[in-house]
Amino acid sequence: MKKNLSIFLAALLAFFCVSSLPASAQSSGAAQSSGAAQSSGADMLFNGSALNPQALIVGGEVYLPVRSLCGALGYEVNWFVSILNGDSQVTAQKERRVVTLSLSGSGTMNIDGHSFYASTNSGDAIRDLSGRAYLESNYFDAAFSTKTVYDSKSGKVSVQSVAENPVKVGTVALKKQERYLDMNIQYPLLSGLSNSSVQSSINDFLEKAALAAESEGEQNAKENADWISKEAPDSGIKCATNFNFILRYNRNGLLCLTLTDYQFTGGAHGSTVMSSYTFDLSTGKTLSLGDLTVSSGDSLSYLNSGIRAEIDKRVAAGALYEFEDGKFKSLGNNPAYYLSSSGIVFYFQQYEYFPYAAGIQEFSFAYPDVKNLLEPAYQNL
Repeated sequence: MKKNLSIFLAALLAFFCVSSLPASAQSSGAAQSSGAAQSSGADMLFNGSALNPQALIVGGEVYLPVRSLCGALGYEVNWFVSILNGDSQVTAQKERRVVTLSLSGSGTMNIDGHSFYASTNSGDAIRDLSGRAYLESNYFDAAFSTKTVYDSKSGKVSVQSVAENPVKVGTVALKKQERYLDMNIQYPLLSGLSNSSVQSSINDFLEKAALAAESEGEQNAKENADWISKEAPDSGIKCATNFNFILRYNRNGLLCLTLTDYQFTGGAHGSTVMSSYTFDLSTGKTLSLGDLTVSSGDSLSYLNSGIRAEIDKRVAAGALYEFEDGKFKSLGNNPAYYLSSSGIVFYFQQYEYFPYAAGIQEFSFAYPDVKNLLEPAYQNL
């Protein structure tokens, strides 16, 4: 979230093909090598037929083999090395669709020119494990129009091709490099929706969010310019604004996006705020959790208990520290959430319950586990 993505966008314009290597010849990025020892295999089915190699389960998350699965989907897969930074990359292309993954530990994913940092609770969403490239299933599903279901009892992963909504999510990019400000803004632009009024309403909403981040960054630079020019004129210190988005869900008449707004004004580090929006594409309305779920105290109790148990698990494993004062007790009336391919994900901002180093912690509930909590219209997400 906090990485300046401009260098990666530049790298995508200047890489050369080394060959269409077999999976065994992929680069083994050292930053991801530790994940292999913590992973377990799971037999994989694609559209009902067995497909090798196995999927991997890492920290309870499903990682899918990129080469074999993209090949089954009809994508041409190639391997590259960036001239600028030596980053190993894999590109999957089908007609005009191009997806590029960084395999050298940067965690960068690029879909049709939109570059963003892909991460999960257990680390990068892109991993080089045992000499093969893997992508976490929710990111894979969003990029390649699939749905992944992991049955922990049978130990099998099922991947199916699914129909997406008839809408295209493009990208508007804005960059500024000034004396006191580096700005990199990417925000979504919808096209192809049959209801042009709804499409315009959603696009206006998303543009306003991006412009608000731009305005905040410019104001930060203005407020810091005087101090920098007087106290640290040769330091090269600049404010920074990085605004980006990730498409999370695009099926069943719903479109879900997360937006991240990173602002740096000096000091040890900047701050990132994530927001999320689930749009009903028939009306343009944004749906709260209350719109999706039945009105029941038992529903909230179930979710609260699940999050509380997962926090305790992460703390006990040494993977998370929770503030002693103000520990998590309840999601409240209007919690922050987003829809992923596999379930409903709740998240907490930096410093909300955990220290800055914990980042934005996420807690997922698989759709089958919360089906009875959902309104009938949303029970087949």
